[in-house]
Amino acid sequence: MFSIELKSIIPLNDISSLVYDISEYDNELDDGRSVISDICKIFADTEKIIFFVSGFGDENWSVDCRVDLPVIIEQLPEIISKFNNKDSSFNLDFYEQGIERKINFIVDKEIVSLECISRNDWVPEPSKI
Repeated sequence: MFSIELKSIIPLNDISSLVYDISEYDNELDDGRSVISDICKIFADTEKIIFFVSGFGDENWSVDCRVDLPVIIEQLPEIISKFNNKDSSFNLDFYEQGIERKINFIVDKEIVSLECISRNDWVPEPSKI
């Protein structure tokens, strides 16, 4: 089994009432990634929003909102584009130091297989779902 979730441990409305220093963005230097990074930092700072991934023999991957969530979010436009073009095969790369795993989503007719590839000493068990 493979699971990826973004969980709020309190109602989101309660989080929005917390005070944060809102960044000002430079149109030449910043883009959507800057905003996403700031949002993920706020998620991490609240300690009320949890990025959770499990599977391939590891029930609690060492991921967090500050570092790993932006890495996954930046891959979503390409994945969504593939879906829009009726292509459900894609990769989800957890490339940050420490986790270093890639999940290949492979579609064969109506069956989706997931393959986990580790780029460090950790060994997925099983490596395919």
